[in-house]
Amino acid sequence: MPTSHGHAVRARSRVMGSRIESFDAMVRTLWGLRWNWKPEGAASALELAGFLSSRRSSDPLAFRSIDGFTARIAMRGGQVGSVAIVLDELADAPHRLDAAELASSRERLLREFYELARRMERVVGKPAFLGRAGEAGFPDDRNAARVVVWPSDSFRLMLEIGQDDPSLPVQLRLAVAPPGKGGALDDVRRSVPTYEEYETGGRPGTVLPGIDAVRQLHERALVLAEAGRYDESLADFRAVLEADPGLGAAWHDLGHLLAMLGRREEALACLDKTVALEPGNPLVWRNRGKVFTEMGMFDEAIECFERAVAIDPADAVAWFQKGFAERNAGRHEAVRRSLRRFVDLDPPGMREDVAKIAAWLESTPGGQDGSGGSRQ
Repeated sequence: MPTSHGHAVRARSRVMGSRIESFDAMVRTLWGLRWNWKPEGAASALELAGFLSSRRSSDPLAFRSIDGFTARIAMRGGQVGSVAIVLDELADAPHRLDAAELASSRERLLREFYELARRMERVVGKPAFLGRAGEAGFPDDRNAARVVVWPSDSFRLMLEIGQDDPSLPVQLRLAVAPPGKGGALDDVRRSVPTYEEYETGGRPGTVLPGIDAVRQLHERALVLAEAGRYDESLADFRAVLEADPGLGAAWHDLGHLLAMLGRREEALACLDKTVALEPGNPLVWRNRGKVFTEMGMFDEAIECFERAVAIDPADAVAWFQKGFAERNAGRHEAVRRSLRRFVDLDPPGMREDVAKIAAWLESTPGGQDGSGGSRQ
């Protein structure tokens, strides 16, 4: 991860300047397509929008445009769940930036969000929804804090500010997904607020202008946990969930913290709440499986990892953890299949584990126990 926090303040927007015309053209192309939600159909659509498979990544679902935009196809089962194009992002995860830099960076993303939403409206018309997570009509399959939605017969085009995991940077993204997720857009369409209503909603003095108090408290809980102030973090998480018991991300993050503190039964209870609220989130299943593994409940762990990779077959960490649990459960043939998939995905942050496991796969006959690598 980058360590120069000043970069978050100085970074020029990726979608401003000379590349704004490329953005406009990309929106026109994406809006004019009839989407096919098989992987090859989504890949063809990206190629028509100027993207090529990324040579810098071993991920076949990753793409890059000549203007430097990156895109990735996210799978849900055997179908494409969404296509996300990263337009801009923070220099690092929010909890790794100091308060001033985080405030400046997120305000920049929010300004870009509104500017690009207005440009998109000139191309594709008035949106059906503008709002924050938790508001009526918010798409229930988007891991985002704020989104603008333009629905069509075969897809939804969205501009969003989101974060796939608390350990990753917040991103400004253009996303395309199948239709029919979230609230009743026909009902919401008649009451879409203006951008100005959001922009002039006041600045509560925290990291994101206009964001509600519950989500500010959630953010503070994450920062306190990162700083090792666990009692204060736990108190904030419980206040968040008392105010909004339907906030799946908060249940997940509280479960993660409790597991780190060794309070695994409590952690599982929190992750069970998250699974009920977000059954299609692979990260939740993966982390639930990790807690079961730490408790020695390997069959239950394997079931969770299987759910995670069924949702996102490119989740290398889930394949790795699945192999670890299978080894401990004595499922020797399954171990090789899972770890072979992990090696094939070749995640950049786990190259040492990839090398060790690849060597083991080459040196041991099929079905022999052992895996090498370190536990994640």
